Formats: sequence, C-alpha cells, structure tokens
Amino acid sequence: MCIIQKTNNVVETTIDDGSRAPDFEKMLENVCIETRQILTVQKMALEALVAQEGLGDSKELRVARRVYHQQLRRCSNAEYLLQLKQGEVCLNLEEVDFVILCLDLIQTVDHLMRQSGVRVTFQTGLNSLTMWIDTWKIYKLLLNLIFNNIRHMQRGDCLHVTLSRQGGGGVVTLWDTSKNLPVDTVKQFGQNSIGTDSGITISSELAKLHGGALMFTSPKGKGTIVAVKLPIRNPVTEQYTNVVDHAEADSVMSLILTELSDVLDDRAFSSVYQD
Repeated sequence: MCIIQKTNNVVETTIDDGSRAPDFEKMLENVCIETRQILTVQKMALEALVAQEGLGDSKELRVARRVYHQQLRRCSNAEYLLQLKQGEVCLNLEEVDFVILCLDLIQTVDHLMRQSGVRVTFQTGLNSLTMWIDTWKIYKLLLNLIFNNIRHMQRGDCLHVTLSRQGGGGVVTLWDTSKNLPVDTVKQFGQNSIGTDSGITISSELAKLHGGALMFTSPKGKGTIVAVKLPIRNPVTEQYTNVVDHAEADSVMSLILTELSDVLDDRAFSSVYQD
C-alpha cells in the first residue's frame, strides 16, 4: 500500500508492506481498560441515584442496572479471551463441595429466571463431591453454559442440570427441551460440537485449564445437551496455587446478574439483589 505524507511542504512517499500492522490485541486491551473506567463511573452514578431520597426501585433504574451488567459481561468476556490467548489466566484452587456449589447456583438462577417463564432444575444422586477448583472460574464456566441454552428458550421451556460422578471426575450435564436453537449456532467437530458464542469458547478453555473437557451437542429432536467433565484433583498445597492478577466479581449474585443480564427480566435488577 502506498502512503503519501506531507510535512513542512515536503511530500514523502513510502510503501507499506504490512510489516507495521497494528497490534489488535493491544488495541482491544486498551478498549477494555477504557470500558472498565467508563463502567466504574457508571456504577458510581447508579449508586448516587440510589442514594437520592424517594428514588426507590423504579423501572428506569432497573433497566439502567441491567444495561450496566450487559456492558460488564461483554467487557469481561473480551478480557478473558485476551488473557486466555496470551496464556495469562491462572487458577486459584480451593477445596469445594461441588454438590453444594451447583445446588446453590442453580436454585438462584431458577429463582431469577421465573419472571421470564423459564425454569432451571437441578438433580444429583450425590450427597457430596469434594473437588479442588477455581470457584469463580467454575461459576463463570457454568453460567456461560446456562446462558447459551437459556437465550434460545421460550416461556414454558425448562433447562435440566444434573451432576454425577464418572470415573475420576465430576460431570455436569445441561439439557433443554427447546427446539429453538438455530442450526448455525454450533459447528461440528467430529462427534462433538462447540458453540460459536464467546462465552462458550471461554467455558471450553476454563474446563481445559482445570484438566477437563466440554462437549456441546444438539441431537435432532432432543433439544441441546452440554456436558462438562472436571477431574477430581488430589489436595493441592499452597505452593502449587496460582492467583490470576485481575479482580473477580464482587459477589456470586453480581456475577450471576452479569452473566445472565441478556436473558433476565429487568425486575431481577431491583435493589434486593444488589450488593
């Protein structure tokens, strides 16, 4: 490409051979930083509005909160994709009862989704299942999978989530009866398939970081089935624990509201669910 520049009435012509291609990853990183700054100001403005006497839980305020969480989700996903590509996402492993984690998460999601007429159920034959995981990243993994299913569902549909132990791992399976999943939302890779949504890509990579695997399939006439298998690790000592160097969500509820912001009714963003 020929580039013509004029400096102090002197015309210079240079040939761009592509070697000076822009660093798109750096550009995206800068956009994420600027977006985070904007979101911080937006959150402060929302908190200031809440503090005003008589404002209450108006529809306008709930919608503003929802928009904030929607923007936060997109920014967070872009940051995760960058960090995953650059190999900068580490695990902060801790001992967790996986049954309790899944039960609490699904019950909360089901409660929030009832306004939209979509149900989310949880079943397991396990009393407990001790695992070493990065809790926040597993929350994000599961919420992205839940979102990917729910966004194609309609009032009256149900997403079934089960937890089982298979061999040396815990398996979470998500199955919905919706027939509304567009054909082009999955790409076939052999016998498995994986979603094209960035959240599914993140979930797949987070499963791999835990030594697990993600399978995303849509059998004809059977809705959508997603299964994630995570290994049951041996106890991990502190010296093997790596801590990612970016802040996680303020709370589990905040993370749920963010990851599901595109499918939740604005009533889910009332003050009762805020930190």
